[in-house]
Amino acid sequence: MEDEDVHNVAVVQATQNRDTVSREAASTLIHCQRSELDSETSNRLKMLKRIIHDNPMMGLFDKNSYSSCLTKKLTKSDIDESQGRLIISIDFAKAQILPLLKEGVEDSHAGIPVTIYTRLNEFKMIYKCWNNKTHVLTSGWNEFWKECQLKVDDTIYLWVFRHVSTKKLCFAITADQD
Repeated sequence: MEDEDVHNVAVVQATQNRDTVSREAASTLIHCQRSELDSETSNRLKMLKRIIHDNPMMGLFDKNSYSSCLTKKLTKSDIDESQGRLIISIDFAKAQILPLLKEGVEDSHAGIPVTIYTRLNEFKMIYKCWNNKTHVLTSGWNEFWKECQLKVDDTIYLWVFRHVSTKKLCFAITADQD
């Protein structure tokens, strides 16, 4: 396939994915229409808004291969140039990232090249697991947090997914900045 054809297929699939998520969100809203929302449902609806309305990256997700969202408040060590990495919680990595890896092909201990998507840009990084317990994004993290002007206590939202066209492992990150 030519690059233009791959792009056109990706646009069509992205539109279909966004339509599916929109229908699911509408169904949830109709269900909740006349009931008082508990905090969990309210938070889920806010997250749906973030995914559907605020997140143009949603169309890149392969509808069968994506994670739930990790919400993380950035720490001093996440924004330390000498560290050069973002730590991802082990529970999230085990439950959401590791099941997406292609067994025998992608080795998190050796490192997996990934693309990180923001609302406006793409960044190349490496996803790695250090010592069977510390999961990180590295090799490009410093450039990412600087360009996105992230700082300590900013909240990021992270998803892991297979790209709809390339099927490569990718991450999407958005942020609420204080």
